[in-house]
Parts: sequence; C-alpha cells; structure tokens
Amino acid sequence: MSWTFSALKHLSGDWIFHHHYQQAHSELLMTLSAAEPGDVVCTVGPSRVGKSSVVTRAGQTLVGDPTHRDDNARPWLYLNANNRSGVAEFSNRTFLLQALQTCEHPYFSLPTGNALWTPKDLLRIETTSSDTALRALENALRYQRIRYVVIDEAHHFRYAKSGDKQAVAIMDFWKCVAQEHELVLCFVGAYPLLSLLRSSTHMLGRTMFVHFPRYRSNIDEDVLHFERILHFYSAHLSLPKGKTLRDWNDYLFNGSLGCIGHLRNWLKRAVLRAGLQQDSALRLQHLEQTRRTDAELESLLSEIVAGEDQFGGTPASSSSKRSTPESDTADKPKPKRKRAVRKAVRHPVRGLG
Repeated sequence: MSWTFSALKHLSGDWIFHHHYQQAHSELLMTLSAAEPGDVVCTVGPSRVGKSSVVTRAGQTLVGDPTHRDDNARPWLYLNANNRSGVAEFSNRTFLLQALQTCEHPYFSLPTGNALWTPKDLLRIETTSSDTALRALENALRYQRIRYVVIDEAHHFRYAKSGDKQAVAIMDFWKCVAQEHELVLCFVGAYPLLSLLRSSTHMLGRTMFVHFPRYRSNIDEDVLHFERILHFYSAHLSLPKGKTLRDWNDYLFNGSLGCIGHLRNWLKRAVLRAGLQQDSALRLQHLEQTRRTDAELESLLSEIVAGEDQFGGTPASSSSKRSTPESDTADKPKPKRKRAVRKAVRHPVRGLG
C-alpha cells in the first residue's frame, strides 16, 4: 500500500518539537551555557522520551556543527555508553577505546579509506591497557580542544562487573577527567541514572539536573499538548473517514505512557501491520494488535514512577482525569498512621509499709 510507505517515511524522519521537548531544550541550553569547567550536567527522563535528540540539538545550538572544524577543533564530543565488551559487561577500558575511535585518533581508529580492521590493528587494540588508552584520550582532548563531553545512555554503567558500586566509580573517573582538563561533562540517561549519581556525594557537589518528563494524564496542559501531537501525526496517516488519532486519545495515551518515542514506534508498528493486511487505512484493530502487553507497560511504568518520585513527583490538576494504566500512587498522599500511645498503667509502690 502506497500510503504506508509515505506514513512510515514521515514517522521515521519527522521529529516533533513538542512542548516538553522545547522546554527541555531551553533548560538544557541555559544550563550548559552556565556550566563551568569541571561541572556535570545530567539530563534524565523516561525511556524513548527524546533525550538523545534534545541533547544533540542543544549541542548544535551551543557550538554549531559539533564535528571537526577547519582548525581541527572538536568542541563537542558525543559518546554512547553501549555495552560493547566481549563478556557482556560494561568495560571502562573498552569505552575509552571507543572514545578514541570517535575522536578519530590516528593510532586507535581506522585509517582513512579502510573499511575493516586488519589482524595487526585488532592485536594493537586488544593489547592496549586502560592507562595507555587514557593517556591517548587526554592528548586528543587537548589537541582537539574539546569543551563538552557527552555520555549518552550513561545508565548502562550499571552493567559493570561489580554493579552499582563500580558504576559510581566509573562516573567519578569521568568527572575527574573533566575536572583535570576543564571540560563540562554531560550524562544522559533513563531514571536509574539518578540513583547512581545520588549515591555519591562527591558527584552531587557539582551536578546540575535537567528533567525531560513524559506527558501526564492528570495535568490539563499535558493533555492539550498530547492532543496537538496526535493531530500532527494524523495529517500523515490514512485513517477511516471522519476519524483522527484524537478519537483514540485515551487508548494511545495509556499504551504509550505519555512518551512520544513510544507513541511514534507504536504507530510505526501499527502502520506496518495495516500494510501487511493490505488495509486502506490505519484502524483501531491495528493499534490493538501492536500494543505492548500490560506486563511490559507495567514494567516501564514502575521505573518511570520511581524516577518521577525522585524529582518530587508532578503537580496534578483535579479538573482533568482519565483512566490510565497508572496507579498514580505517587500523586496521592499516603494515609497518616496513628501514633501508637501506650495506655497508662498504675503499678503499686513496693517496699513501703
């Protein structure tokens, strides 16, 4: 179906600069501008909310093209903390080597024009120690005059061999590198990143947080902004006559948990299903067939609510309530427990008379 290809092209290529996105971008840009060398800026939010995109856009706004310039300067170094070690654990040594490749270090990256590592190249990389990789990276930081180091998906540090304890040590390591070379260090990640940062008082001392939240069903303004997003997507889809995505507002809100990335991926899956079924329009049944399971949504929601609690929750508006998969226990005050009062008992005085 021709409409499915057009719809998938728009869903894959068009990013909506929606309300929360714009707010997060403005706050992050101001925070980065105010940050001093050695400071840490941490951008956190739910999975698939758009954190990577907003950080990249902020970098482009702040320093222009964040790649090499004519004078070999690279003010913005973007790294992704993927779990790329051969033992399925996060390795800081492997991450250092990855950073050198991103910097296009002449000794630790592929020569220009070569598509594959030679066995000699692989052996050289394999035998490189962490200390050697660090010294090489420090030289690259100075030579390319890097001012901002961005580590995306930083919550993956938790996959280190010793768990959270080693993850905190890895974060502290990168903070020390930033402080020594007068860089601004930017961590980007999902809510579990908060617990890592807040378990180290040394890290908290110079860390500034930027929260990129989801849309909430119990906030009037969020409901209106979500309606506008559905209106935007409806314009690029083939829908039954007289229908828009806003007719399935509650269903789409619940199944995406208010995260635009989840919504967009869900719509892509539904459009693919409609195309496979050779249907002339996207229908509710296609959304039902591609919706995440309740167990998956509950797992995602529990992490989101725990993260929102660490930011003090989100103020709610009582005038807009809809049925959602959220228990919203974080928004409801817990009933006060009565203090136990011991009943007074008089004991006879002994030893008299």
